[in-house]
Amino acid sequence: MRKNGFCTFTLIASLALAALPSSLAAAGTGGATTPASAPSLPTQQEMTLTIAPASSNSYDPEGSSFTAYRVMSFTQGQDGNWVWGTTNGFTYPGNGTFDADAFGTYPAAKLQDLAQQLALQVDDTTMTDKLPEKELTEGSCSWTTTKAGIYLVCETATKPGNFPSQPFLVALPYTDEENENSWKYSLTAAPKGSTVSLQKVIHDAKGSYLNEATYEGSKDTVANGDTVQYRITTRIPDYTQVFFADGKNPTFELVDTMVKGLTLTPATVQLTSGETILTKDTDYTQSIATDEDGITTLTVRLTKSYLEVESHRNKEIVLAYSVAVNDSVSLAADGNENVVTLHYSYDPTNPDDTKEVEDEAKVYSFGIEIEKFNGDSDNAQKEKLAGAEFALYKETTKGCSASEALSQEPYRAVGVTNENGLLDFKALDAGTYYLKEVKAPDGYSLLMNPIKVEIIPASSEGTNGAEVISSGSFTAKVNGVTVSGTGSDGVSRILNAANREGTVVVSAANHHGFSLPSTGGTGIVLILVISLAGLITVTGLYLRGDKGTKGSSRVQAK
Repeated sequence: MRKNGFCTFTLIASLALAALPSSLAAAGTGGATTPASAPSLPTQQEMTLTIAPASSNSYDPEGSSFTAYRVMSFTQGQDGNWVWGTTNGFTYPGNGTFDADAFGTYPAAKLQDLAQQLALQVDDTTMTDKLPEKELTEGSCSWTTTKAGIYLVCETATKPGNFPSQPFLVALPYTDEENENSWKYSLTAAPKGSTVSLQKVIHDAKGSYLNEATYEGSKDTVANGDTVQYRITTRIPDYTQVFFADGKNPTFELVDTMVKGLTLTPATVQLTSGETILTKDTDYTQSIATDEDGITTLTVRLTKSYLEVESHRNKEIVLAYSVAVNDSVSLAADGNENVVTLHYSYDPTNPDDTKEVEDEAKVYSFGIEIEKFNGDSDNAQKEKLAGAEFALYKETTKGCSASEALSQEPYRAVGVTNENGLLDFKALDAGTYYLKEVKAPDGYSLLMNPIKVEIIPASSEGTNGAEVISSGSFTAKVNGVTVSGTGSDGVSRILNAANREGTVVVSAANHHGFSLPSTGGTGIVLILVISLAGLITVTGLYLRGDKGTKGSSRVQAK
């Protein structure tokens, strides 16, 4: 190209740079210039391209890498003139051609679309005219080159959880917008990536072991029969039309896995965007599967027809569903994990290649195990007692008395200690409970008072002062005394058995005593019979003696 043609390009290159959309904005950072009186031709010298993505509170570009492919070359001949050329085998999309005079007239949207179309042609195995891939270090990366031209900059590596910035075009060198006779040889571009956010919370959780506060958190304590609603919030990436070219179908799929202690209620599954409820089999597909171990997987995938609607880009969607807690809920210290994984396409050249990001919500459950033993035994191995019957009551109002709690219906049905003296009440949430013995083992006295058991989970202050469950750790008290994870038979403690670390062992002694006839034994009946016979004999002797005394007195009176 002749001198005047190249001067036209220099203006075009500057316009192309200035016309980049705000999401792909680039700005020059100084550099060498030619004197105003000199001809407006660049000089052959080193040029620097710096990529410094914009970061935010939610987006961290660290871990990203960029590559710049030269689309058009500018070389200076021996006559001093600069000429155009195409490199790397790039072809103009559609029916157009690379035309320097027309190129600079493109509006921002067309430039952006051109960059995306050219990015579909990128082939690292054959394209050697490029600035090699560089990873961001402290938020930026730079190249120095003497090869002038127009470069296609692509984010070629992105860490999971991020959505890459869109490809864009830059020119090296480029004219100063304020002085068209000046040239700049150093350029900094600030592309904008984004995060693929994912958050899973327990909606309307109890949040306090006294069951007073509600909050949106990721942990809670639950009991068999409870209903738990989960809410998963994410955002659809900016899937431009290049992701759907040539029949491609990008992936945006939520896979939620719940443990066997949680039973999904299929009718409660709902996907929404704002106030709009999405339509199953039109906007998304859904599948539910439960394996032989009782693990249930819910898979929800947005359809191509929904994703390719421009107004759906960058929109937040919410997946909500409810589960019922069943008696298989784990009492392990690490709780019952419920994990959601988002699989999403990020590369328009290969939508089947996905990245993953996940989040979890946990529920914890507890147990109370009664250990019944003979309180009169002296040996270290306490004699265990079968046949003791207990009912479990729960405090439902903060600070209510034992009598108030016991005036309600039992929280759990009456259970009987087995041959090992054990009785388990499993799948309980945190709170205050009372154990009432309703029948003692044969030959033993009934406990006079109920046993108070408190399960107090570790917590922290959440929003609005609400008490938020922070982990599976907890404090246990039996009749107001804190118990530990150590102890042997006959000592209340926290169980150390694997997967039952959430169990409080309440060690309760019975002592021998008098039994009613209906509870076995005839000893007291025999004592009563003998005592009654003796009482009759003594009474008869007394009456006879009294009668004789009176008679004697009367004789004397006469």
